[in-house]
Amino acid sequence: MDPEIPQVEEHNVVALFTRVEGIINQHKQTSPNINRLMRRLREDMNANERTLIKDQLVNEFETALFQGGVRLEIVPELALLLVNFSV
Repeated sequence: MDPEIPQVEEHNVVALFTRVEGIINQHKQTSPNINRLMRRLREDMNANERTLIKDQLVNEFETALFQGGVRLEIVPELALLLVNFSV
């Protein structure tokens, strides 16, 4: 059985993801690159092309998160997680 997450930590994680969702949603509205890359990921392509597109999308998400004031030490992993959830 997994140990319980203290309620305060759970609340902090939920608050972080809510904030991140807002940052990314706003950036999607103002950045044609994100929408273009996400559309491209729905196309049929080989694994190398898909990896290149995902890497570009990670960079876009990292930029949005940095600009949104998310703690620098978690931005790269968080951006990668968001991209993997998005595809």
